[in-house]
Amino acid sequence: MKSSLAQRRGTCLCLAMAGAMTGGLLTACEYTYDDGGWRPAAPEESSAATEDRARRSPRLPAVGPDDLASWAATAISGAPGEVLKTSTGMLGQDDVSFETAGPVPAGKYTVSLACQSVGRVGFTIRDDNVARVDLILRCGKAQVHELTVGETSFISVRITSQERANFVFSITRR
Repeated sequence: MKSSLAQRRGTCLCLAMAGAMTGGLLTACEYTYDDGGWRPAAPEESSAATEDRARRSPRLPAVGPDDLASWAATAISGAPGEVLKTSTGMLGQDDVSFETAGPVPAGKYTVSLACQSVGRVGFTIRDDNVARVDLILRCGKAQVHELTVGETSFISVRITSQERANFVFSITRR
């Protein structure tokens, strides 16, 4: 242990002297260890953060075409009401998918979204030309958004991904 302590002091002293010779610009010490190194203790994680991580599904690679239907059936739960459109698909790297439902009458709608990818997937939901929802979704957890349409219009969903991904969404009239 003495040699390790001497080595630490020697390194710090050497840097301090070098700092003094360069006009005091160097003010930090560097420590080296011959006993396997020192690592700061990892901060304790709060129980809320641990519970939140446990509730989130891990980001998984996109499934293939044979497994797409079964994945989509379990990815989002059915919202009550009349289903106007459900769509599933696969995106390649930097792909875009554009889906439209309508015309839909004025009323309240629920849009359920989910994706599976190692990356994130972007969803933009529009009522005619007004963006109602614009988000980048971390895959592995479904999202549900409420949407109120003031007059008969089209609801469009634009899906983008920078990685290979699966998506599913459902538009339901409440």
